[in-house]
Amino acid sequence: MLKTIKKISTIQIALLLSAALMSGCLLTKDPIFSDEQCGEIECGEINIDGDTYNCGVCPGASQYCSEDGKCIDDCESRQCGVSPLGYSCGTCSASEYCSPDFHCENGCAQRECGPSIADSTLSCGVCPGAFDVCNTGGQCEVSCPNHWEGVHCDVCPGNFDAQKECNQCAGYWQGAQCDTCPENGDIIGGCLSCLTHWEGDACDVCPGNWDATQNCDVCRNHWSGPDCTVCPETIDANSDCSKCQEGWTGSQCTLKQDRYPVPCASWTALKMTADWESGKVAVIYSTNSKFMYFHCVDDNCTSLKQEVLATGTYEDIDIAFTNDGLPVMSYTHGWYDAGIILMTCDDVACSAPVETELRNAYASDGTAIAIGANGFPVIATNAYNYDVAGLVLCEDATCSSSSIYILEECGDYGCGDFSDMVIDGNGNPAVLFEYSDWGPDFTYDHHAAICAEPSCEERTVLNVLPSSTSFPASIALNAEGNPMFVIKDGDSGVALMTCDKGVCDKTQVSPLPRMTQPHVILLGADGNPIIAYGNKVVDCKDTRCTSYDEVEGTSLKVTRDIAAAASRLGTHWAHITKGDDSTCYLEILLCPDDVCR
Repeated sequence: MLKTIKKISTIQIALLLSAALMSGCLLTKDPIFSDEQCGEIECGEINIDGDTYNCGVCPGASQYCSEDGKCIDDCESRQCGVSPLGYSCGTCSASEYCSPDFHCENGCAQRECGPSIADSTLSCGVCPGAFDVCNTGGQCEVSCPNHWEGVHCDVCPGNFDAQKECNQCAGYWQGAQCDTCPENGDIIGGCLSCLTHWEGDACDVCPGNWDATQNCDVCRNHWSGPDCTVCPETIDANSDCSKCQEGWTGSQCTLKQDRYPVPCASWTALKMTADWESGKVAVIYSTNSKFMYFHCVDDNCTSLKQEVLATGTYEDIDIAFTNDGLPVMSYTHGWYDAGIILMTCDDVACSAPVETELRNAYASDGTAIAIGANGFPVIATNAYNYDVAGLVLCEDATCSSSSIYILEECGDYGCGDFSDMVIDGNGNPAVLFEYSDWGPDFTYDHHAAICAEPSCEERTVLNVLPSSTSFPASIALNAEGNPMFVIKDGDSGVALMTCDKGVCDKTQVSPLPRMTQPHVILLGADGNPIIAYGNKVVDCKDTRCTSYDEVEGTSLKVTRDIAAAASRLGTHWAHITKGDDSTCYLEILLCPDDVCR
């Protein structure tokens, strides 16, 4: 008969277990009892017939013995943490964590690096590459410094500069991505330089004396030279090379300018001449009170000096240089029945002038003087009376004796006025003069006597331009030695007449009607005519002036008289002008080229 099993409480089991542990004894089933005695009891004590028997303790650290003697796991369904009775249920691996339901979870699932998503103290590993970084998703990725790219961070992309650690733009590129070339950058050349002479990080600085308004490729004002650092001597560098030095004028300040205050008079006369070989220039100017003479102080005509030769009325003037380079002048002392005077000089300054009155030679409006082949003066004017155009040939330097030759008889009052004359290489004169008819139609013609020998006894007289004007005309010789005339063509403006073998062709130069100012012609260095009148200078492009430029920028501002001459120094202009203060000036310009610019 089996003994009755006395169940023991949980507390009793705990006390028995504690006592056994303290005594160092391990409680197991008593070997004198068989399994049949404990039966299915795994732990605790049983009582059989008043005797207490130990059936053993639970082997698991987290187990406890139930009231019916069964070993119960206090960490059932738990992998980690602490059981409800305080037993340890274990710990997780280094990459795991204990979840709220006490199970080990992988804290590095799909993560390569960095801390665990559940516990920052847990590491999911480190990235192996030198340029690898662990991103916020726990993934290893390449992170190149600056703007480097590529697996090995050895590619500097776009317009970044590898020489500057791929952290700055190459050349003059701009922008966060170095994709903008500035306005003045050379984008065709890879934006590695600025266009023309621009400077600065943004190619926006036009340095020195370059002109930013001209794309920084042209010198500003009058600066010149490879680096725009040269200001011509005739221009004031202190004005940013923009203003002419005193005594110079013109758009490029290349015109030597002399200005002389002169009386403002109702009637003036002005002529000038030049010695081509020496470069000398001489100008005579007269009013109703003074007869003034201007001449170069040296052969380079660096300046002019003014001399007052006489006072009184001096009209119908003209001037020439003798073969010795001395001035000689012709003029009258008044209108009508005024005898012609020849003035000769012993020096360039004409410090002791000698006057000689010419017999049977008169002038009412204008004389013309030149030096003949024999070196003596030749004068074109009225002769004997005002109905004859004549030529006076002096037989010595002072014209103490002379001969008069008739060019044309007009039969009425007014032949020989407003004369102009040149002498060709053979010593033969060509004379332009007015031929007037004071009849019912009251017309003015211009005739030209083309002489075949020095005395002009053999000549051809041409009616160069009928019904023209009484105002002064001008004559010159072209490169072939044929005469050219510039004349006012009625109300049509200015006409150029070019003559060859007694035939004259007309070219209409200016359409300006009712042009009343004096006009002048001379031959340019290119062999083409230059014509000045009013406020204009006409630069002809061919020998007959079929095309031309009206020069802009000229300082020639003629208000009354004009004269011109050419020497080895260039072209010289003289004209009368009136200033803003109503003061009159004789302005003399020495131009290095044909036309004052």
